[in-house]
Amino acid sequence: MDWTTRQLEQLVVVAEEQHVGRAAARLHISQPPLTQAIQRLERTLGVELLDRTGRGIRLTPAGRSFAADAAAILAAGEAAADRARRVAAGLEGAVRIGSIGSLTLGFVPDVLRAAAAELPGVSVELVQGPSRQLVEAVERGELDVAVVRRASVDEADGRHEMHPLHEEQLRLAVPAGHRLAERRRVRMAELEGEPLVALGPPGGRAEEGDALREACAEAGFVPRVVAQAVDLPGLLAWVIAGRALALVPARSEEVAGGGVRLVDVVGGEGLRIRYAAVVRRDRDAVVARVLGIMEAAGAS
Repeated sequence: MDWTTRQLEQLVVVAEEQHVGRAAARLHISQPPLTQAIQRLERTLGVELLDRTGRGIRLTPAGRSFAADAAAILAAGEAAADRARRVAAGLEGAVRIGSIGSLTLGFVPDVLRAAAAELPGVSVELVQGPSRQLVEAVERGELDVAVVRRASVDEADGRHEMHPLHEEQLRLAVPAGHRLAERRRVRMAELEGEPLVALGPPGGRAEEGDALREACAEAGFVPRVVAQAVDLPGLLAWVIAGRALALVPARSEEVAGGGVRLVDVVGGEGLRIRYAAVVRRDRDAVVARVLGIMEAAGAS
């Protein structure tokens, strides 16, 4: 159509005031230009909008209908402009987050709570998976950000950026009836010959698995790794079943249940898992804001 937003605004004000003089004053113009603008709009539409046969003015039925629609059009346009500004500022939109299972205990819920409070206009989709698969999903554009183990990220890859988040101490998970279950601390040397389960894909290695092997090597023995689990619940299942011991993130105590005891490892200060957020270099404003929330959560 050939009408302008200004013409729609003028008609709406005339409809509200029911008086051309008062409408002109509100619009900060004189009456003749306003009258001419309404006449041009009528010619464009091919209908009369104002009834000028009596004293003053009245909107015709067509005028009332078009004025109501014009008001809706103006409101929708302003809403669209406001939403565009909010999206550009990262205050509205959607973000797809991938996380490894061990971070669903404390870190991810903290991030979701903060995002709900700080970015109520942003919807969040959350998926879980192994670190490498999540990083690949970010690179393919299927995820916006992945929270993974730093050891699984190739920092030299130019397709993404890695942002370190936080570190977490590893503790030894033992079955409740195990000889070490009532101990507060154990030495790595005491694990020689014990069946151990590592976190990682079958036949692969993960940071916890590497930390386990390195710590055992420093203690002078090769670990007896009897199984590997792809996620923390699977790893703890081996411990609960009494089949093996495992190094797990300290927060695992929140979900381990009564069948597992977590014990500190003497000299195990280096037994830590390091987490990072991986994002594409061409991330948008919403992802940047969520990344800021994650960095704040990791620093707390």
